[in-house]
Amino acid sequence: MSTAYYLLPGARLPKDVAPAVIPRIDRSLLDPILEGLGTPVCQRLAEGLTLPFARCTHHLWFWGVVPRGKTTPAHAAYVWLEDHGPTLATEIWSVTPCVEENGVYRSLGSDPLTAEEIDRCSEPLRKTLAKFGFVLQQWDTLWYATRMKDWEAVLRPWECQDGMGLDEGAIAGDRDMALECLRACAETMAGTEITAGRKAAGLPAPNAVWIAGGGRQIRFYPPTLIRAVMSDEPVLRSWAMEAGMLCQFVSRTTGKTWPEEAAPGDMIAVISDLWEPWLRGDWDAWLAALPGVASKIAELKAAAIERKTESTAIVACGLGTTATLLPKTEGLKSRFLSRFAKKTPPDYSWLTDSD
Repeated sequence: MSTAYYLLPGARLPKDVAPAVIPRIDRSLLDPILEGLGTPVCQRLAEGLTLPFARCTHHLWFWGVVPRGKTTPAHAAYVWLEDHGPTLATEIWSVTPCVEENGVYRSLGSDPLTAEEIDRCSEPLRKTLAKFGFVLQQWDTLWYATRMKDWEAVLRPWECQDGMGLDEGAIAGDRDMALECLRACAETMAGTEITAGRKAAGLPAPNAVWIAGGGRQIRFYPPTLIRAVMSDEPVLRSWAMEAGMLCQFVSRTTGKTWPEEAAPGDMIAVISDLWEPWLRGDWDAWLAALPGVASKIAELKAAAIERKTESTAIVACGLGTTATLLPKTEGLKSRFLSRFAKKTPPDYSWLTDSD
């Protein structure tokens, strides 16, 4: 049976927030797309070495389902490929210049480093990273770092670290080694002329870097059985193509529909509209984004029915957890009795995150 999966990052609300937010949801938006779905099945995906991915649980789910990766999710190596970087045999990490203040890491916002500033900071940072076995790679205005021997640490992806500190979920594996490297790089960045000049000019001055996304480029085998993927995140599209999907069956979610040429089978749409407000804890923005999510699911659901996809499943993601709503399975007797049963509204308990 073919299924269209709708993966919703940031859909599950923290327990202390849910009681105030869920009553404000317009049920007329969600009830139609929940029709026919059964009791949610909850799982915890982020633990141990995967704990740094708790704020992007949909990456853990996608990594396990599409490429069927056996390691922790490798971000940087596949964003590198999406940016048309060459295939490398090394481990690849992303290196993000940022501001660290009172233990909290923040992006440079609307004033990122220019290509010239990146170039002038590269040499001192290259020397520091070399002491820890890294080779700095400059790619236009981006930094990557490669290494032959795997680094025994896992760090939270930058998009989830922005605005966060060094809590328990920030680093797994050899935490002391990772912190030593981050401190050395921070000292280097804080001492550059670029940082001093930007500080004097009132611009965000990078006094730290965040190293994350480490892994190797793997040719996944056997090829994935998923027939189409839609996502606005480059890393997910890259994983799908490296798992054997043709590029015409991997597209953005925005303004797209399922490709007509895709072979019959399971499809995945990653609808990330709730994720950014969820990361920020902006629940008014979360509620404002919900109608768009419901509209996208409704449109894609109708398109899936047209192409004879047989069922719908929703995978809602929280902090390291998922709640999966699959189609109800009913026998002949239950189907007959349901014709006379009083219809009850869908249960919204799955929107509250689980332990």
